[in-house]
Order: sequence, then C-alpha cells, then structure tokens
Amino acid sequence: MILNICRVGGFSYGMGFIKTSYGFDRLRSMKLYTSELFEYSMEKKWPNFENLEIRKTWNWYLRVQNPLLIEELSGSSISRAFNAFSYLYENSEGINKIFWAMVGIEAIYVRGKEGISQQIKEKAQLYLGEIQHFKKRLTKMYDFRSSFIHGNKNFPSYFHTADAIESYEKFSEELFDVMLTAECLLIATIQKIAKEERDNLSFMYAIQN
Repeated sequence: MILNICRVGGFSYGMGFIKTSYGFDRLRSMKLYTSELFEYSMEKKWPNFENLEIRKTWNWYLRVQNPLLIEELSGSSISRAFNAFSYLYENSEGINKIFWAMVGIEAIYVRGKEGISQQIKEKAQLYLGEIQHFKKRLTKMYDFRSSFIHGNKNFPSYFHTADAIESYEKFSEELFDVMLTAECLLIATIQKIAKEERDNLSFMYAIQN
C-alpha cells in the first residue's frame, strides 16, 4: 500500500505466494487499478499525484497508522481512511470499492451528519486545490453512492449475464467513472497527508473582513 501511495500507477501485482514451513501459501489476490488511476488523474487534471519518498512515507505510516501495534484496529480518522484504502485491493466489483473509498473520504473530510456532500466538495478542494475541469465529478460521486445505498439506483442482478445490452453498458461506465473519482480522491488525500507528515487533518471556518 505504501508503494502505491508513493508512486500511483507505478506498481501492480499479480498472483503471489509465500513460503512457509508447510510449503507455499497463496497470498490474497489484489485488484487495484493503479495505471487507470494515474491515467484518470492526468485526463481529468484533478487530483494531482506526486512521487513521495518511500522510506519517509513508510516511517510516517508506522508512526501514524497504529503506533502500538500495526495489526490493531484503527485509532484515528487517518488510520480509518488508510484501513478503508486497504479494501480497494480486494478482488471485487466496483460498487464495493466505491463504498470503501467513500468510508475513507468521509473519515477524513466529514464531521457530523449534515451536509456531507458539501463538506467533501469544499474541504477536498480546499486541501487538494480547486477543480478546474469536470467540476461535477464530486457531486456525481456522492449522489451515486447515496442513491445506491438508499435503494434509489437501478442496478443489475448478481446473476446478470447480458453485459452487451445498452443499459448495462451505461451503468458499468458510470460505475467505473465514479469508482475512479472516489479512489483518486482518497489516495491523493492520503498522499498529501503523508507528504506533510500529518497525524490529523482538521478544518475551521473564518469570517473574512
């Protein structure tokens, strides 16, 4: 995970095995669209990824994620976001990845239960820079997630096989676009937090004179 935070699009993984005293155990399969994320960021021009120093980022992770025990449950908003990021590696469909990416995004940017979409849009642009192109992506991302969770989004059956029909193709394209938006936002945010070696990220409102 640290490698993908430091070099988005630079690392991908196939099937892996680990040698034990009993032979070889197969590692969990990992499915993170690293190159697609990098290309998506370049195409949409937001958020921007950077190349981070790997050792420095690793030390930040050890200090911030879970200082006492790396296997312990998350203990802060940032460690919750990082644990949510880990689920983007699972070999699952896009809707699961959108769910976990949004868990991580909300852990960092959202406080309270009101105006969640607005909090994400305002704080994400305040921290990562203003969106100049494709400005409706964050609204579309949250609306997709919200309508799906609340049962207002039409979607195919688990046993659906006719993937060539127009309605399925349209749904799949929207799903993939929303997934990449959410993943890019989460990873870019974690990346900047790591670069700045933060152990928290908080916002405050000010009245301009």
